Amino acid sequence: MKNCLAIDVAKSKSMVTLVSSSGEVLIDPYEINHSINDFSSLLNRIKKLKLDNISVIMESTGVYHRPIERFFLENHFKVFVINPIYGKMQKRNLRKTKTDKEDCFNLVNLFFTNTFKEYIKPEQLYLDLNALSRQYFALDELCVNIIVLV
Repeated sequence: MKNCLAIDVAKSKSMVTLVSSSGEVLIDPYEINHSINDFSSLLNRIKKLKLDNISVIMESTGVYHRPIERFFLENHFKVFVINPIYGKMQKRNLRKTKTDKEDCFNLVNLFFTNTFKEYIKPEQLYLDLNALSRQYFALDELCVNIIVLV
């Protein structure tokens, strides 16, 4: 049986829930801070359930999801980081009200219906080239400003 740990990521805290493929809520949605203590506490709750085949799903949030992603990857979970557009398309609420608990269940639904594509992580080389490109353009603009002043 598959199990899904859905995490609705925010800046310094997240909402988490664990649901089985049969729809049973194993861990009710609750809020955790982005700290090693809260991550470890969540991991202990999961281990007490003695489950296997647990996948983690979360939306890409720039940099806010990265510590959570890293923690679960280091603890040997299958982690899916998805584009937030998929979550937005999955909204079950017609009134456009946003709740973090509802977003967690939307992520669970996305996972079990498999209606998402995993976010493509940029390779380190690409990130390095991107940083060098920014430096090049900054230096180029600085040179132009110096030439104009002279």
